[in-house]
Amino acid sequence: MADAKIRLFVEHPLGPGQPVPLSMDQALYLFGVMRIGVGSAVLLFNGRDGEWRADVAEV
Repeated sequence: MADAKIRLFVEHPLGPGQPVPLSMDQALYLFGVMRIGVGSAVLLFNGRDGEWRADVAEV
């Protein structure tokens, strides 16, 4: 997980291969503030399922 430096809290369940939709605020933060793009790695957590590495699939 060394390549994923951004952590983001999400409300959705997390699991392998599962797409996670982002809110508009989360998308603006990732793409506008942090300036990441498709293929970038982020760490997602929801307080229930642990922390998962995810790759941005689309903007």
